[in-house]
Amino acid sequence: MTSLKKTYTNRLDTVGYSRKPHRLSFALLSVLIGLTGCASFIEYEPAVSKLPFERVDMDVKNTHWWKVFNRSDLNQHVEFALENNFNVDAAVERLKAARAIAKSEKSNVSPKINIEGSVERNVGSGTQATQYSIGPVVTYEVDLWGRQRSRIKAEQARLAVSEEAYRSAVLSLTANVSLTWTRLIEAYNQQALLQQQVINGQQTLEVLSVRYQTGQVRMEDILRQQLANKALQEEQITIETDIYRLNYQLEVLRGENPSPSSQKFQVTVNSALPTLTSLPQQVSVSALLQHRPDVREAYYAMAGADHDFAAAVSAQYPGLTLPASYSSQVSTPSDLFSNWITNLAGNFVAPIFDRGQRSAEALRAKANRDELIARYSQSVLQAFEEVEIALIQEKKQWQRIENLEQRLTLAKTVYEQIQHGYFNGANEFLSVLSAQNEFNSLERDLLRAQRDLIEYRIALHRAVAGDLTVQGKSNFKVKSL
Repeated sequence: MTSLKKTYTNRLDTVGYSRKPHRLSFALLSVLIGLTGCASFIEYEPAVSKLPFERVDMDVKNTHWWKVFNRSDLNQHVEFALENNFNVDAAVERLKAARAIAKSEKSNVSPKINIEGSVERNVGSGTQATQYSIGPVVTYEVDLWGRQRSRIKAEQARLAVSEEAYRSAVLSLTANVSLTWTRLIEAYNQQALLQQQVINGQQTLEVLSVRYQTGQVRMEDILRQQLANKALQEEQITIETDIYRLNYQLEVLRGENPSPSSQKFQVTVNSALPTLTSLPQQVSVSALLQHRPDVREAYYAMAGADHDFAAAVSAQYPGLTLPASYSSQVSTPSDLFSNWITNLAGNFVAPIFDRGQRSAEALRAKANRDELIARYSQSVLQAFEEVEIALIQEKKQWQRIENLEQRLTLAKTVYEQIQHGYFNGANEFLSVLSAQNEFNSLERDLLRAQRDLIEYRIALHRAVAGDLTVQGKSNFKVKSL
């Protein structure tokens, strides 16, 4: 990446910013005015004139990645959120504004036509005269050095930035909805698991109470079991809090007011976490990163700044404006359209002395562009990092789940054997309680690990901005454009 940054920067610096406007004499200015129509000027050419990214239409590419989980409830949540989330609405409005700005900038290269009229009244030495005038006025600025073209390209690049920001908002929303949905399912499953563990603990306590009546167990064993049951009930309270919180979060992501009910989405959440399919054998990270909206956004921001730099360099050179008017000047309103005067002129403006204002603006634009080059380079590095981390996390999480499943099987066997030995007088109750707690904890750990695995897959989809195979296109479109 260092070589990429160095190569790109060198390419930009060799374009020719060192060209400075010469101090032209008035004689040379006169010659230039006469030769404007046939002169061939050398203009600054931005280094990013050819974009490496293909512009995409506003069908949000690869945003149906969540359907790989094959869950209708998740699909419903995501589709509802895409239609009602306020962050997406805000991104749509910013995109509208960017399109309007780009359209406005493009109109600057066209001639401006206005209708101008005036009424003048002269009073003096007892006499009074009134002069009326009306007619169209056309002004056109000749784009000698490509300044206007550069500004148009800069706004087009910033329009692309807004498009990518919209796609980024959609990607972020779909990922957050999927994460919240996954955690909500896991919370409900944890709640069901804890309820069963509390029931098992209560049954053990009842057995101990019966055996205590016959003198087979000690009171401290009963107290320890009661303490263990209270710990499970405390876990239940924590999970219930998570269920409230996750329901509220999902409602807000869907663009809804949080409801007083604690478990609004309980009936729509299936009982088990989704089963993941295996990853593709070959994943082309570099190809997938071409679809990341944040990387593309950083690139287009850099491109826009480069075109701003081009416009700032061009602003140091002389400019030519061609005004034309066709007016009627009469003493009575009825004669306005019978007496026309045609006027055609050319205004040539060349910077002679501005105390370095234009050159300072060019230096500022260059510094801004160089800053965005660095940010773009950093965004590419960060994108590679996120993809690689997501891949290794999922790979290792599969191994961890396999280990937890093996440990859980062993813990269950140990617990059953120690409990059997205790009731036969061979073991202390502390051994039984320790084995019971370990088995209960491993059950909950396995459920959390399965949720983490899905979260790592969501993180991978987010890191590559959609489908891992980079195929297909979503049917979801920008609304209200």
